[in-house]
Amino acid sequence: MQRENFPCPNNEACGFFTDFEALVEHEKHVCKYRKYDCPLNCNLPLRFCDIVSHIKECPMREVTCINPECNSAIKYRDLPNHLEECPHQLISCKFENLGCKEKVSRSQIQEHLRENPNHLLLLSNRVKEQQKEITLLKGMLERQKKRRVCRFFTLKSLFVLVLLFGIFNAWNNMYYVHNNLDVEKTRTYSAPRSNAHQEKMEYRYWDGSLWTATFDKGKFYHVRSGHSTGHYDNQIHFLSPDGTKVIVQYIEAKKNFTITLIRPSGESTYSSTSFVLYNASNQPKRVTLHSDELISGFPISGNEIQFVGWDGQSYSATFYPDSYLFRVRSTEGTSNHFKLQVRDWNYEKVLVSKSKRSPLFKIKSGYLSRSRREPIFKYLNWNYNRCYCSLADYKLQCFCDQ
Repeated sequence: MQRENFPCPNNEACGFFTDFEALVEHEKHVCKYRKYDCPLNCNLPLRFCDIVSHIKECPMREVTCINPECNSAIKYRDLPNHLEECPHQLISCKFENLGCKEKVSRSQIQEHLRENPNHLLLLSNRVKEQQKEITLLKGMLERQKKRRVCRFFTLKSLFVLVLLFGIFNAWNNMYYVHNNLDVEKTRTYSAPRSNAHQEKMEYRYWDGSLWTATFDKGKFYHVRSGHSTGHYDNQIHFLSPDGTKVIVQYIEAKKNFTITLIRPSGESTYSSTSFVLYNASNQPKRVTLHSDELISGFPISGNEIQFVGWDGQSYSATFYPDSYLFRVRSTEGTSNHFKLQVRDWNYEKVLVSKSKRSPLFKIKSGYLSRSRREPIFKYLNWNYNRCYCSLADYKLQCFCDQ
């Protein structure tokens, strides 16, 4: 009597057929598609054929702290929490908003605050600026009081007299500003009224001096390091690490930049909506024009992003351009989605998906029913740094602040 053969129940791709007695042994100990527990105890459902690739991505795997002086062995999922407490993590000085750009390790921050004499100078400069602002506001308040007194004399018979007095007063103020401030001679301007998304870009000028630039109304507002005032220009002149002199000029009519590279062998010019700016540490930072504003960030490698979800948990996702899917991974498992639930720079809920007929992203705020199409989407990573992604050759190109 011929025995009946049964297929392997683990997966159709196995293709193994045998009798019932041999099938039990194959299903539990031989089949590469059999269920297998992660040796690192992450409790994710796995197959035996996926165990090698899973160990490389397992959140329970041990990694070394990214700070060379630390060398602590910790679990990958605990790395963000460790960096918040690591004594060797570089952090910004508490006087950063006053102009101190140095970054020191967390264990040396107190010594830096005690021994750096520039902090008092920065604080003194800020006090002087605030005193000037107070004096200006007091003058404006006095003028407002005088104007309120004049309102008591607004009788019809005095209408012409008051009108002439106002014209003369305005002309007198304009004459005072023109003859005393002399803007063209001093080349000093007040700082631009930048919104929350405008970036202060740090760069090194051709002579090696350190500057910052803010994009405002089609021009760049340049301020030299250590100075409180600067000047407007539609160009940026910076030096790349290999000694190349770079000129970036904003062309308002075309809504893009003209980039000129000056080398000993000659000059070359091209146009683009983005450029790479090198900061004081010669780190490349991508600057992109988007919705009449500039956003910038340091590049992160790979086609994978790490983001904060709507529930505040940490997720990672890989984009697959052939299916427009995002493979999302978390501590609870792996799943495929057409849309990402991320938090934007304002910590608002945003849905992000790839448009099939366009190289743009569909972006919909959590409280709006209509979606918009943008060439980039903004999100917060695990460390709550501001990041943004665009598409290049059907792959994600992402940049994050450090």
